[in-house]
Amino acid sequence: MKIKPFLALLPCAVFGLWSLGARAETSVPPAEPRFFERLWQWDKQRFYQVQLENVRGRVVFRHWDQPGVLVQASLRATHALGTEELRLFQGAEFQAQEESPGVVSLRASFPGVSSNHPAVVAAATPHLEMDWRLTLPASSVLTVRQEVGGIVGHGVSGRLDLRSRDGEIHLSEIAGWLEASNERGDITLTRVAGDAEIRSLRGRLLCSGQTGDLRVLSSHGDIFVSVSPRWVGEVSFTTVSGNIRTDLSTRNTDLQPGDRGYEGIMQGPLAASEASPTSRIRVDTLHGGLTVATEKHAPE
Repeated sequence: MKIKPFLALLPCAVFGLWSLGARAETSVPPAEPRFFERLWQWDKQRFYQVQLENVRGRVVFRHWDQPGVLVQASLRATHALGTEELRLFQGAEFQAQEESPGVVSLRASFPGVSSNHPAVVAAATPHLEMDWRLTLPASSVLTVRQEVGGIVGHGVSGRLDLRSRDGEIHLSEIAGWLEASNERGDITLTRVAGDAEIRSLRGRLLCSGQTGDLRVLSSHGDIFVSVSPRWVGEVSFTTVSGNIRTDLSTRNTDLQPGDRGYEGIMQGPLAASEASPTSRIRVDTLHGGLTVATEKHAPE
């Protein structure tokens, strides 16, 4: 009779030990970030081209005065990893290939994932992020394809083709030709010199200090544009249900109402001079609001 209490507790003790053992077997230690760095240098190279494919993470690029391309990348876990995802993390490969002199392609590969399609890789690695930092000569050709994550760039000229399905894009001091698009997330352009085409499904566009042609296509996002006195070129803002707000107070503007918005001429600050720059503007909105400021208001 005295051993009955012990016998009664024995199943609980056994179950507790088994539970601890099971947890010990399935627990996964925190994954330390993995790093990759490589420098390509070429003599007498006239232009540089970088092609980057990324599933989830952040891409940052900037310019330098060296004749080459510096690539720095890190793979990190945002949460504790299960056994399968840890295996993919440990087996991940940084693929950096020199296609030809001055042309580099970059991507991360996960052996064991059934397909390299971004949607398949994203589903298999929900807690992994690959961050890239690219340092390029000022005159470069850069192509970025990213599923989830932001893109930040500064000081690069040439031709830029940037796409992030779900992430913000912030660019400053960019020159040359720019094409940027996303489905969700804001797009911010600051002092971008050259022609640009911007497409966004639901994100906002905030643009200031743009020079050159600018075409903006948005389905549901708002467009905010401040026109610089030095802006010379054609500008077009089109949205389906977003709002458009543009400040033309630094220009002499002749806008005429059209079917869905306004179309007209923007004259530079030297309107009385024959050398004054002239720009063409078109603003269309189907269901959204439209605000055009054409007069400079005195500060209160």
